[in-house]
Amino acid sequence: MASPSPAAIAWIRARSPDWTQSDAALADSLNATTVANPVTVAPQVPRPFAASDLTGLLDAAATAKVYGRPAIVAFRDDIDRQSRVACGNWIALAEAAGDVTASQYTAMIAVLQATHADPSWSAQVPAPLDALGRLLDPQDIAASRPGE
Repeated sequence: MASPSPAAIAWIRARSPDWTQSDAALADSLNATTVANPVTVAPQVPRPFAASDLTGLLDAAATAKVYGRPAIVAFRDDIDRQSRVACGNWIALAEAAGDVTASQYTAMIAVLQATHADPSWSAQVPAPLDALGRLLDPQDIAASRPGE
């Protein structure tokens, strides 16, 4: 990793009163310190979907038509990959072929477009990530030791 910036060195020195610890221990300790996330509301991200979320919107006739297509395997693979664009294309083809109604098409596309709060968002973030834009590593600590 590249040498830490002067600002990073100053940040580390201001928060490292116990220089008797190893570089790795100090990095771990500073990385474990948290502050309030500057992003105060969890961002919206695409909601994962399953085949049943899509096919559950179909009546028996549409289900039979869709499952009767040889491309159903490719459609299932695209669902497993969460490929929203590819799934949207398959759904558009199903509508164009008359396999699904316009309202079923609209409902299925809504599933692909659905979002929810990012489950990985946290109200607290590591202090170095907030202050420096990244976590610290032992090399950052070594370069920041007084007298180095």
